[in-house]
Amino acid sequence: MGKIISTMKLKLKVLLVIFYLTLCIFNHSYGQQSGFVKSEDLKIYYEDYGKGTPIVLLAGGPGASNVFMHPLVEELKNEYRLILIDQRATGNSILHNIDSSTITLDKYIEDIENVRKDLGIPEWIVIGHSWGGGLAMALASKYPNTISKLILIGSMGIDLEFLNYTLDNLKYSDEDLTHFEYWNDSARVNDNPEKSAYEIYRIIAKSRVYNDSIVDVLLENYVYEPSQSKVGDLMFKNLDAINYDLKPQLSNFKKPTLIIQGRQGFLGGWTAFKIFQTIPNCQIEFIERCGHFPYHEQPDQFFKVLRKFL
Repeated sequence: MGKIISTMKLKLKVLLVIFYLTLCIFNHSYGQQSGFVKSEDLKIYYEDYGKGTPIVLLAGGPGASNVFMHPLVEELKNEYRLILIDQRATGNSILHNIDSSTITLDKYIEDIENVRKDLGIPEWIVIGHSWGGGLAMALASKYPNTISKLILIGSMGIDLEFLNYTLDNLKYSDEDLTHFEYWNDSARVNDNPEKSAYEIYRIIAKSRVYNDSIVDVLLENYVYEPSQSKVGDLMFKNLDAINYDLKPQLSNFKKPTLIIQGRQGFLGGWTAFKIFQTIPNCQIEFIERCGHFPYHEQPDQFFKVLRKFL
C-alpha cells in the first residue's frame, strides 16, 4: 500500500509540473516590431509580425514566454498580423515581485488588454494553447467586444473539473517515475535547476504526444524559464481561490469560436466538449492520431482546419 501511495504522489507531482514547465521550441528571435507596454506593476513585452487582420497568440504554461507560439507565426505571418506576448514574469516581461498578489488571472487579463489598447487594435482574433486557452477564454469573458474570433488549441478547461481526471490520462513507466523522482530531488534542483527542468520535461513530453518521435523535436530548442514553477503554482492557487469557472460568462459569448483538440491529448475529449457545450457559436475539430501539440504532430491537418476557420 505504501508503494501505491508513493507512486500516486509522484504522479500528482508530474501532473503539476505539466502546467509549470511549458516547452519553447524555437530559438528566440525578434519580430518585425517589438516593444513594451506599461501594465500596472511591470512592462509587458510583445512582438508584432506581418500585416492584416490582427491575431494575438497566447502561449501555454503558466510561465512560458511567447517563443512557444512561433510555429503559428511562421505559418501565418504572410497573411495576418501576429502579436506575441510574453505573459507576466516570463521572457522579457520581468516581474520583480512574484507572489500571490502579482500572479492572478485578473492581472494576466489586464496585461493582454493593455497591449491591445496600446497598439490601437479595436478588435482581434485570440488564439490560445493549453493554459493560454484558459487565458483566452477568461479574456473573452471579461472583454467580449474586443474579440472577433476565439480559437482554443488543446485548451485547459472552462472550469477546474478537468483537474479531477487529467491525472488518469497520464501514463508513465516505473522507470519514468524513478527518473522524475531523481531529477525532482530538491538538492539536485538547487544544484542545477536548468538541467533538472530539462530532464523532467523529457519525461513529461512523452505523455503529451501521440507519436514518441515528436519528443526530440519538442526538446530540440528547449528554453528554460527560471520562475516558471513558482508562477504556475501561484496561478493554480489563484484559480482555486477564485473558484475559476467561466461557464456563466461564456454562455453569452456569441463570437465564432473554434476548438482544436488532439484526439489523444492528455486533457481529454470531455474538457473540449464541455467548452463546446457552453459557448453558443462554437465548433470543435478533433485531430486524429494527435496529442497536445497538433501543429507539430499533424501540421497539415491542423493548419487546414485553422485556415478554414480564419
